[in-house]
Amino acid sequence: MTVSSQRLHILKVLKRQGLSLEMLHNVFYAMIVSKITYAISSWYCFLVKAQTAQINGLFKCAFKYGYVKSIITVEELLASYDDQLFYKATYDNHCLHHLLPVAKSNKLQIKR
Repeated sequence: MTVSSQRLHILKVLKRQGLSLEMLHNVFYAMIVSKITYAISSWYCFLVKAQTAQINGLFKCAFKYGYVKSIITVEELLASYDDQLFYKATYDNHCLHHLLPVAKSNKLQIKR
């Protein structure tokens, strides 16, 4: 979290120099959100509520100071990245595709 706090200072300096909200938003996602979401699916379950609240507090602070367009939460990021990973894994050329179960046919067969 100290690294993220230092990076908020960088955003503060960039905002003072006149960087637009759109650009601040992009820099925030590139510098902070990308670090937090790296392998989030594997480590999120080990967080205690205080740590989750601390990360969410960082996101609220970033919104309050005008570095992002909307308030985000760790839970929203987790859901988003899980959905993206599953969607990508359904492609034949994805490295995780072979781990998925075989797709079942939804066709109904009539017994005679």
